[in-house]
Amino acid sequence: MLEFFLNPMTSLLKTVCEKGKEKAAENLLEYADETIDRVELTAKIKEQMERYHNDVVLDSMESENLDYEELNHYIIDHLFRDVGACFNLPEKRQREQAKRSLIHSAYSYAKASRLEQKKLVSHYIQIFMQMVEHHYLQKVENKDLFLMGKTVDEIEKLLKEYCSQNQNTIIDSIHYHQSFAEYIDGIELPYNNNRAFHYRNNLIRFQGRKQELAALYKFLEDDRSLLWMAVTGDAGSGKSKLLYHFLQEISCLPEWKAIWLRRNACIQCNQFTEWNYPCNLVFVIDYAGIAAEEIGAWMERLENSRYRPEKIRFVLLERETIHKNREMELEPIWYQNLKGNRIRSECIERFLYQSSSESAFLELSGLSDEDLAQIISDYALAKGKSIDNATQEWMIEKAHEMDKKNDSPRPLIVLLAADAMLEGKQPTEKWDILGLVEHMVGKFKEHWENVLCAGEEERFLALEEMILFSTCVGGWEVGKKLPDPLADSSTKLLKMDADLLETLICAVNEAELYDGKLQPLEPDLIGEFYVLDYWRRKKYDTEYLKKLSHVLWKTPFEFAIFLDRCIKNYGNTKRFQDIFKDGMNIIQPEVKSELSFWLFAMLLVNLSNQQPLEERIETIARLEQLTQGYPHNEEIVLEYARGLFNLSCDQPLEERIETIAKLEQLTQIYLHNEEFVLTYAKGLFNLSIDLSEEAAGKIQIQLAELFEKHPHVEFLFLSLFS
Repeated sequence: MLEFFLNPMTSLLKTVCEKGKEKAAENLLEYADETIDRVELTAKIKEQMERYHNDVVLDSMESENLDYEELNHYIIDHLFRDVGACFNLPEKRQREQAKRSLIHSAYSYAKASRLEQKKLVSHYIQIFMQMVEHHYLQKVENKDLFLMGKTVDEIEKLLKEYCSQNQNTIIDSIHYHQSFAEYIDGIELPYNNNRAFHYRNNLIRFQGRKQELAALYKFLEDDRSLLWMAVTGDAGSGKSKLLYHFLQEISCLPEWKAIWLRRNACIQCNQFTEWNYPCNLVFVIDYAGIAAEEIGAWMERLENSRYRPEKIRFVLLERETIHKNREMELEPIWYQNLKGNRIRSECIERFLYQSSSESAFLELSGLSDEDLAQIISDYALAKGKSIDNATQEWMIEKAHEMDKKNDSPRPLIVLLAADAMLEGKQPTEKWDILGLVEHMVGKFKEHWENVLCAGEEERFLALEEMILFSTCVGGWEVGKKLPDPLADSSTKLLKMDADLLETLICAVNEAELYDGKLQPLEPDLIGEFYVLDYWRRKKYDTEYLKKLSHVLWKTPFEFAIFLDRCIKNYGNTKRFQDIFKDGMNIIQPEVKSELSFWLFAMLLVNLSNQQPLEERIETIARLEQLTQGYPHNEEIVLEYARGLFNLSCDQPLEERIETIAKLEQLTQIYLHNEEFVLTYAKGLFNLSIDLSEEAAGKIQIQLAELFEKHPHVEFLFLSLFS
């Protein structure tokens, strides 16, 4: 079967060489054929086509229905103009558009009409273009050009003809400058990462998830113009790996441009007044909760704009999904922030794509034991080792025991177990998730101290503290000196020889190229443990922790999203209870910033969801203190109201009645804000479930009165008929 694809590609590239020789002879030029390493080229073609066969073709039933011979004829017939334009046009955007046009035309010649067929053709063209780029371009005045025996003058004439026919005019260039399209073109897909457990490490191959991938493709194919979906799952479940693989798959489809966005980019995109782009757009936003308000506002503006591509898709990655409490759906805070006010809420709900009738979001299910076994094999192979089948089965069984709250162990937990086994951890020892993470953090620290810092304690301690800072706020821009208590550490590193420091940063980042930034310690489970354990060891040095908290809260969104992840993964872990007790007083913002205190209030609400009742009461008391300092800030007070609702869900009846009474008092003060009304209504409805028929009837009357005053609060309508 492999020969079926290998032969056409080999034939195509051979014909390219022959055509280049013919053209060179016509122009009395010397064709630089001898510069091509034939052995290397042949090996590269075979390697790429094997990958094409294994990764693309085997998952498709459409390959034999494509006309590869006619596709090759098209490429050869349009070699100098259409293919050449993909390499010779002066601007990147022009070259990208030329590639899209080339692939669109290729669909027709290969007789590709369905999505699966188009994927096969797109990947085939992509491999051909990679071969050309690596073996057939020539250096001309610091430019890599596709000449193939033609003169530079001939190439320029062809480009003018191409641009004229494709309307790449000067006016178009002016419109492009400082446009949304130019901004988007400046965002590159994340590059591969060699860190052992990183989702972009291609040595650990993507496994399973056929149903999820099918759902994502259906999401793209839907006829509606503007849609969004959420992919949810616990830390280490494979959300980022899934979407990274998906974006790599669709990156060769000319119909779509895939972009991985961070919060700052979402803010920037929302500031444009037009969102024109030459193809459809799909945005993936990891840790979407911290940018939820900006994303919601952007979607609302997109709905009312004519200046956008035919289709735009948003995929939001988050941990929390909608869950039920006492038969009532509880929406995660990030979803509430995404929906914002009533008008935006209607917009967001209108454009939500549900991949199944059972759940609003795409919730990742567990991988099969066969997929997990393959992940173990890949990891061992990357380490130059192997693990026999019996040991793999034992490890997967142990992972099931450790990760009981999931229907199948998360891939990250399986990888941590594989690493521990390869490092000599014995089956007779105690195995738990916390122990595996601690083992990995210990390995990192030992490597930093003894290898990267060569046993220099001061340098290691400085590095350790800067890694903590980077992990909390998303990275340290090397060269930026930090205030106390991080001043000494940042200064110590910045005083190093520049080459040595850059080498050190690359080694810590496990990156080949220096990018000027010390990256966070990843994956999240490991980075969060590292920081929390550092704080735990400093818990009696309260002055240090307050100063550190002051510095970290200067980047409020980044630090808040990090703390939110810590809460979800370790909020009820006994080892770190001193950090989370008393409403996280140890890391409360010191800066006089309402934004920081609002984010902190949201964190306290999330923390209260993780805690037993006694600790939850302490956390809600901390929330109440915050509202007393900012009674004019409705967003902070609203978080207190949500905290009261969370508290009421698990209280004994008498205490619950008291809590709902507090919630009623708040609602009366902020009656103009329907979010307070909604939260109070949910509390009343929950309360009515455990009351006598007569008392429950009185609550129904209260809900009806609220509905008369607030008919737009949908929950009130639904509660009256429950």
